[in-house]
Amino acid sequence: MKLTRNEQLETELLKEIDDSMVDDDRSQPSVSGMIYCLTKTYNENNLVLPDENGKKDSRHTKEQTLLFITGLGLERVILSGRQIAEKGSTEGIQWHVDHLNTDTDKFIEVKSTRGSSKKSDDISEGWRKQILAYFYVSGITEGDLAILHLMGAYSPPFPEFIVWHIEATQQEVDENWAWIKNRAEIYESAVNSGVAPTPFKYNMDWECRNCSWKSLCDAKSILGGMGSKVI
Repeated sequence: MKLTRNEQLETELLKEIDDSMVDDDRSQPSVSGMIYCLTKTYNENNLVLPDENGKKDSRHTKEQTLLFITGLGLERVILSGRQIAEKGSTEGIQWHVDHLNTDTDKFIEVKSTRGSSKKSDDISEGWRKQILAYFYVSGITEGDLAILHLMGAYSPPFPEFIVWHIEATQQEVDENWAWIKNRAEIYESAVNSGVAPTPFKYNMDWECRNCSWKSLCDAKSILGGMGSKVI
């Protein structure tokens, strides 16, 4: 048996997968788009990023695509047969909620993470803001978050499944939504002016790792520091 790596087919399949990830939640402004890096959201929706050969559009790096589809695939397995998908627009913000249909029809959001369950005493800032936004559009203040940890607390690491019941105050829900609305105004201003939101200002630190747009942000930051107009 002779094995020969088919890198051309790898590229074609990953490109098809990347293209298939475009859905209604990419319409901006959206809940996820406004929570995470505004500069990246702007670039992905308003610019064209050439691939490594400078020929084709590429929304994500290979690493980003693989990580995304791994998480998406796991979530779809968990949700299979019990999923209620809801989407809509609230005050101009697009949202897409995928949750489990239980006997009591409770709100249950499902996530997967490479983060170890050893550090599972809290949830990430992004998930916190996302859940509060979903509470707002759903008119509720409590629900459950089910998390599949690919790296559990065992040795050797073994997956762990943890469910958190989340209770928020109406004030927390409203303040979070006001924060998202403010970000949406910043995004819309950028779209209208044709100038991306200031790099490294509207993001969480970890988002720059393996980001397709980091080199562009670095270049714009240098130009901005030299007194040139950042576009």
